Amino acid sequence: MKINKSIIKIVGLLGDFNKKSARVKYNQFINNGYKRELLPELNNSKEEAGSKRFFKNTFYPEFRDMMYLGQTDSEEKRFSNNKSFIIDLDFKSGEILTTYSLKIIKSEIYVFEGHIGLFSVSVEIIPNYNPIKSELNEGSKITIDDASNVTSKLRLFDTVIKYESRDYVWSQWISEFVLCGTELESKDGSIVKADEFSGSKFKLYTVYELDDLPDNNLLFDLGTCSRLGSSAGVYSNAVPHESYYKRIMKKNKISVFQNWEALCLFDTFTCIGNGQILEKSYVSWDETYFKIYLYRLFFKYNLYRYNSEIFEDKHSAIKVRDQFVDFLNRYEISHISFNFLPNEIYSKIGEALELEVELEKFKTRINNLSDKIQEERESKTNILLQIVTVLGGISSVGPILDGVDHFKEQIGFSSLVFYAITTVLILLVGIGVLYFIVPHELKKVWRKIKSIFR
Repeated sequence: MKINKSIIKIVGLLGDFNKKSARVKYNQFINNGYKRELLPELNNSKEEAGSKRFFKNTFYPEFRDMMYLGQTDSEEKRFSNNKSFIIDLDFKSGEILTTYSLKIIKSEIYVFEGHIGLFSVSVEIIPNYNPIKSELNEGSKITIDDASNVTSKLRLFDTVIKYESRDYVWSQWISEFVLCGTELESKDGSIVKADEFSGSKFKLYTVYELDDLPDNNLLFDLGTCSRLGSSAGVYSNAVPHESYYKRIMKKNKISVFQNWEALCLFDTFTCIGNGQILEKSYVSWDETYFKIYLYRLFFKYNLYRYNSEIFEDKHSAIKVRDQFVDFLNRYEISHISFNFLPNEIYSKIGEALELEVELEKFKTRINNLSDKIQEERESKTNILLQIVTVLGGISSVGPILDGVDHFKEQIGFSSLVFYAITTVLILLVGIGVLYFIVPHELKKVWRKIKSIFR
C-alpha cells in the first residue's frame, strides 16, 4: 500500500533546565543553528500575521502563548532547527536485509523551565535513494510496510544507524548531532533525569495519507508497532486477544471525520487517512495537533517526576506538594480551544494517557503523606511544649543558679571553663531537640556544611 504523504516524528525527553543553567544551554542551541520561536509581529509578513490571527482565534491564551506564540520572557521556550542530515538504517526480516535512507528534515526543542522538557526529530524516508550519487527517484513512493519497518527501529534507543560511513547508536547520535551534546541516557555513573522516566524507547507521532482508508487492523498494528497483519491473524504468534483489541480500539481511537482515524497509545500517536488530509492540512498535523500531543506528554512525564520525588524522599512531601500545586496552577488546563476538534484531540489523548486517573491518585497520595508528616511534627512539638510548660512552672531559678555555683566550686573548674562546657552542653541539647522535631532538615544542613569544608 503506497503512502502519498507522511509525517514521522520521533519524540524524546530532556532534563529540566533551571534558570541558573538555562542561559548556557540556550546559547548552545543558538550557536548550533537553532532559532528561538517567538511571537510573530503584525508588521512582519502577511503569512506571520495570518498565523498569529489563526492561533489567537483558535486557542485560549494560556495554551496558545505556551505552545504557539512564545513571549521573550516566558518560562516556556521553543527552538527549531531546519538543518538536514542523511542517515542509513538496516532492517532485517528473516534472511532479507533492507537498507533505508532517511532524511532528518527538522529538529525542535521544547523547554519548560524547572520541568522536564521534550524534543522532536522529523524524519522522511527517501525512496530509491543512491547514497553514492546522492540521488533519488522523485516519482517513487514509499509503502506503509516501509514506514512500519523504519518506525519500529527508530523508536528504540539502541538501534544502530550509519552516518557519514560511521556506525552510531541512535540515541547517542541524536545527543551529539541534534541536541548539542545533551545526554539522554545515564552512563559512567552520571545521572540524567530524563533517563529516569523515558525507559529505552522514544515516542512516535505519525500521520499517513493513503489512497484509501483501510480497516482498523492496520491502525492497530501501526499504533502498537506490531508486524503488519498481526491483528488480522496473518501471524498466528502475534494475534492480540479479542478483548484487548476491542478495548484499545474503543477507548483510544479518535474518530471525528470519515476521511481519517487516529489511535493514541502510551508510546505512539498514529493517524491514517485519505482525501488529501496532508496535502490540504499538512501544517495542522505537523504543527497544531502535534503540539497538543506534545503538551499532554509533557504533563504526563512531569506527573511521573513528582511521583518519583515523593518516593525518593517522603520527608519532603510538603515541599513537593507546594511545587506540585504551582505546577498544576500553570499547566492543568481543562479546555484549550474555542473550536471542538482541538479540544476533542486534547481530551482523547488525555484519556489514552490516563492523565485524570493518575492525577487524582497522586493528589490523594501526596496530601495523605504530607498530612502524616505534619501530624508527626505536631506530635513532637506538643511533647516539647509540655516540657517547656513544666520548666516554666518552676517558681524561681534562684535555687538552680545557687546549685550551679555550688557544683562549680565542688569540681574546681574556673568560671570560664565551666561556662564554656555548659554552653557546649546546651548547644548539644538544642541540636538534639531540633533533630527530634525536624531530623530530615537537620541532615540537609549538615550535608551542606560538610560540602563547604571539602
